[in-house]
Amino acid sequence: MNFTKNYFQWRFAILLIVLNSLLVALEYGQLTNTLYANGKWIATKTNLEKGVIGAYGFVRERNALAKGRLDLGAWHGFQEIIYKDAIDIHTATFNFLLKRNSYVVFIFDKNTEQFSGIRISLNNLFKSNYFTCDSNGKFLTREDFNVQNLYPEKWNNCRISFTKGRLDLLINGVFIGQYKAELIGRNFFGFRGGEKSALIDNILVYSKEPNRIIRESFDNFHILSVLAMMISLVTFSILILLFPIIKHSHNNHNVLQINMLIALLLCCIYLADYFVFSTRYPLHERHNIFFKRALRDMESAYWRNAAFQFIKEKNDKDYLQQLNKDTLRIVFVGSSQTWGAGAVKESDTFVRLLEQKINMWLKERDKVQCINYGVSGFKSEDLYEIYNAECLKFHPKICVVILSKNDKDEKVFSKNLQNFIDLNRSLNIRTIFVLEANSIGPLPLHKAMRAIGEKNGITVVDLHGWLIQNYDQGFLWWDGVHLTNFGQQLAAECLFDALRKEVDIVADNI
Repeated sequence: MNFTKNYFQWRFAILLIVLNSLLVALEYGQLTNTLYANGKWIATKTNLEKGVIGAYGFVRERNALAKGRLDLGAWHGFQEIIYKDAIDIHTATFNFLLKRNSYVVFIFDKNTEQFSGIRISLNNLFKSNYFTCDSNGKFLTREDFNVQNLYPEKWNNCRISFTKGRLDLLINGVFIGQYKAELIGRNFFGFRGGEKSALIDNILVYSKEPNRIIRESFDNFHILSVLAMMISLVTFSILILLFPIIKHSHNNHNVLQINMLIALLLCCIYLADYFVFSTRYPLHERHNIFFKRALRDMESAYWRNAAFQFIKEKNDKDYLQQLNKDTLRIVFVGSSQTWGAGAVKESDTFVRLLEQKINMWLKERDKVQCINYGVSGFKSEDLYEIYNAECLKFHPKICVVILSKNDKDEKVFSKNLQNFIDLNRSLNIRTIFVLEANSIGPLPLHKAMRAIGEKNGITVVDLHGWLIQNYDQGFLWWDGVHLTNFGQQLAAECLFDALRKEVDIVADNI
């Protein structure tokens, strides 16, 4: 009887040890499940020279892959990932879950010149369509379609097949349409989302090349790693279990109880982490034991380049030694949107594009110089102090103030705007106000900025309204406030007419 009882206790104890080892291995995989650890995808935001906040948080933290699926709405949304290796696609399938007012884009045929894509949307402002884009994100062609069998808040399936210069699109097994798509050889593919959460899982891409299949489930479950960890933990645990036998003790029952408690505890930890903590954002980098130093350094470099001291030194070097009475100088004052956050390169920012457009219009190279004093995170009082202390030495003829997002106190904001106007008038500098744009909706201080401008008879440019009018001409945003290259182009177009009028007024006096 004792032999039978001990035999079953042993079997149950070993089963608990295996279970505990599996739970530890699964939790370790869950804790380390990031796009950085995955290593197969490139997050487009991390390649921007003019970086945006959250670019590396999306890559290095596990929110993006919580519960073993990709969330394109994590870390301020509008995320885009591209598979690292080019592939000659034959068929692509993936599962997707759309929250209300969200959309997902499957990108393919991506190269340095353009890309194509299928957008599947539950947002009435952004219709489902097949499109082609230039490299900056401007739609070149677009064909809208309706999806009748799309289920919100539930998992759907998309299948795209490429054959003989066309693609066939099926959603949840229903044929949606056939579109012309000339794919020549290998190209890159990926996914993009909007402001709201859109989930991707179970990607399966077949290549026209023999025996090449790309599978991605985002679950970080590597069978060899799990087995290695389980074998180590099982061996260690069995040695502990054998210890009472070696000592001729009768404590097997206690060891069994301990293993049962450990199993219960590990189950609770794993489930709590899976359903609650894996989706939460870290309070601070120093509290995250899985923080990647290399990625931290790269993101820190963005904000060093966006910091006031770096901008001051760069402007002094570029412009202070080149003072010329025949040069018309325009100073741009604002925060990160003005700095150009979201542009692939410095030359893609709307300030640089404006400088180029104005000089082309004047048909004289470097007749106009645009000096960018956009400083990320700064408010109107900070920027007024900088303008007064640093910008006037460049002898500007026009001051463009682009604000609204970071300020909260309307009275303080209005006072600082008036200070800009009064100071500029005393120095015979023209002032332009620009309503800082936002992808989500009008900013509360737009009304105050417009009122101060109208009261003082100065030009107020509605950049926000202009971008809203053109909201679906391509991909404009990287988050709630920072513009893509195409967004930068639209901003430059919006501001060009207003600046051209101001340049006309002051040009004769140069």
